[in-house]
Amino acid sequence: MQEYLAVAGRASQAPCRATMEFVVAEIRRLAFFVEPANFVFGLRGPDDEVYLTTAAAGEAFLITGNKRDFTETRYGAVEVWSPRTFLDRSP
Repeated sequence: MQEYLAVAGRASQAPCRATMEFVVAEIRRLAFFVEPANFVFGLRGPDDEVYLTTAAAGEAFLITGNKRDFTETRYGAVEVWSPRTFLDRSP
């Protein structure tokens, strides 16, 4: 969330600040912590494995715009959604 604070504080983000603050507040309200599962997905960037293993442990979707490293739409039980897909499928 530290990155959010830096981005939200930029003058260029002023028009979006209220929305960003709402989204972060909702994430904090709904989120829960999990330890990454003990899986190896074999991504080309090993530093990205933690995102998939954490999503697997939390039985969650992975939402990312990183199509370069997450080339599949599903890794095991984990579905990978773009931010646009997430917004489109949200109530």
